Amino acid sequence: MYSIQRLDLNPQEIIEQCRLNDNEILDVVVKQTDQFFLIISVLGNDIQVEVDQDQKVFELMDELKIAYKINYPTELVFNQIQLLPDKSFKQQNILSNSYLILRQKQAVTKLKITQGLNLIIVKVRDGMNMIQIEIAPTATVQDLERKVKEKTGINFNFTLQFNMKFLSPYLSLAQQGIKNNCEVILLR
Repeated sequence: MYSIQRLDLNPQEIIEQCRLNDNEILDVVVKQTDQFFLIISVLGNDIQVEVDQDQKVFELMDELKIAYKINYPTELVFNQIQLLPDKSFKQQNILSNSYLILRQKQAVTKLKITQGLNLIIVKVRDGMNMIQIEIAPTATVQDLERKVKEKTGINFNFTLQFNMKFLSPYLSLAQQGIKNNCEVILLR
């Protein structure tokens, strides 16, 4: 498409009919077609889908899940990046003919924060049994007690002791001198 002073010219018109002056400069603008196609891998099959650029990602995902009888949580991925379901394809700069993958949503797991915060191992002795708990040194004794209960299934109150002192539930492990591989005693 050609423009003269921001006017669109008819592509069927002959240049001489446009009343152009000699040496006139024209800006050539490629007009986007209204069709917006995506190539999507669904259950291992590549399909071509025509969608509206302003359509929200979750809407297309829902349509695909119904059409392919998928009954588990899914995510739409472009270049290994998960698309935001509540945003449109246009908002996420997805171009026509982009290749996307509809896959099972990756399970969210607890991440171990190791950058800037080193986790320590605390050994908890319960009689003859010893369990190891991985925890941040900035965690409170109360956090440690909760982790012990989760790991052992203990459902009663107990006290923890370190270096012959009872631990305060509200102070951090570091504040009470507990470092990596320290042994704490569980008292019933």
